[in-house]
Amino acid sequence: MTGNDYEKAFLEVFPDAPPGLVGENFPASVGLAAPLWQRLNDAVPGARWDILPRCVFVMLKPDCLARDCCTLAWKGLVATGAVPLHVVSAMPDPGRWERLYQYNLSTLNPQNMVGSWWLTAQVLMAGPSIAALLYVPDTDGRSPAEVITTLKGPSDPYRTCPGQLRHDLLATNVGMNMIHSADDSLLSAHEFLLFAGEEDLRRALELAADLHAGHDADGLHAAALQTIEATAKPVTGHDLDPVSVLIRLKNRVRRLAPVAVRERTEEVYRRLETLAGERNGPTARWRAFESIVRDELPSLPAGTDPVSSLMILLATPRSWGPDTTTTITAAMTAAGLEHSGWPRLVIDTTLHYTDRLPLSTPMEQSCAG
Repeated sequence: MTGNDYEKAFLEVFPDAPPGLVGENFPASVGLAAPLWQRLNDAVPGARWDILPRCVFVMLKPDCLARDCCTLAWKGLVATGAVPLHVVSAMPDPGRWERLYQYNLSTLNPQNMVGSWWLTAQVLMAGPSIAALLYVPDTDGRSPAEVITTLKGPSDPYRTCPGQLRHDLLATNVGMNMIHSADDSLLSAHEFLLFAGEEDLRRALELAADLHAGHDADGLHAAALQTIEATAKPVTGHDLDPVSVLIRLKNRVRRLAPVAVRERTEEVYRRLETLAGERNGPTARWRAFESIVRDELPSLPAGTDPVSSLMILLATPRSWGPDTTTTITAAMTAAGLEHSGWPRLVIDTTLHYTDRLPLSTPMEQSCAG
């Protein structure tokens, strides 16, 4: 069935429900829209459900707040015309994250996250998030969920295009992609209630109705930005671009190498430092990184000591796989180098999804930034 078919089936059960609530997504495909709608009506009876089809739930994930681009991501969202109805700072909560992603944690879902949840959960638990319900007034015939989905870009940053947030702000990888948004307006209300109360939802929908009637939104934008900046300020300042993180890691290892090796690789590392300072798209950055480190390999001595072995490993990205993270961690420990926090999460998630890396091979996508 298509999204329209899902909604048609939903409206046959609930003919008084407003059109535009149900999109094309896994919960709708397995018949969960009806019980979700019933649960919402039981929880918040008499709410302004007529305006809900103009609303979408979004979340700025911990990796978004940890970066210097959190405010830019938010300004990109509201540049669509979206108005924040209710914005909250959310601290790490494993139960909440499982409920938020419960439909992705089903083996019936072709895009299920069961095999990677152990790693995704680490990212979600790494710091605070921002949860918000947005009112999107003008969408040119698209649903608010479709507008935000197009703006943020595909889950995999290597399949994004210029102009999409995950491309322009250099999202790390599919496991650290900065922004979550609900698939339709019905799921938006369901997900919002994981972060706010039932009366918060009622008030948010009343506020959306006021905005629809022409009320001013400036105060809402100012309050939302204040919440976001206050939440991000203690945790921001991390560069989570995988190429930059890998270059910093390689530099740390290289400092332990013999003088002769450092001299032979000096030109390569000058090129890497130049690349680290560039802000081209994720795919272009990764392919440039692969090309540069390929030139490094002939300068590296064959050796079994931790430093030599690690330098060779970090210069051969085509040999990487999910298990490589264990090898890197062990080698870093043996070399006496710390490997923890956000840099380790960047490495761990990047290597877990090595099958997504654009290793100088054509990609089936509309554009590769």
